[in-house]
Amino acid sequence: PALAIANTKDPDLYRSEHWGMRTFKQKLPNGHYLVKLYFAETYDGIDGPGGRVFTMNVEGKEFKDFDVWVKAKDHYAAYIETVPVDIKDGSLDITFEPSTQECEINAIEIIPAK
Repeated sequence: PALAIANTKDPDLYRSEHWGMRTFKQKLPNGHYLVKLYFAETYDGIDGPGGRVFTMNVEGKEFKDFDVWVKAKDHYAAYIETVPVDIKDGSLDITFEPSTQECEINAIEIIPAK
């Protein structure tokens, strides 16, 4: 049976992950964007808040001590962090730094803002 993911109409998006990722870089024309970061804690070895904590920086905006379980309020639950960014150097840059366990993310969506 497929892994059940709460809080989403697209559970398939959360059934795979990028684990241990440190950087993400995407060339983009300068301008305003919404960056959507998709997360769900699906590792059975994480059994509550504080099990996976990391810091991420999205084009200069820092999210320190980011805890997917806390944000989603449960195991196997989807959470989307939406970050407005201004690209001024032709590149979207995201970094991840683990604190407890490795970093994980399920998807990144980049939407031009109006």
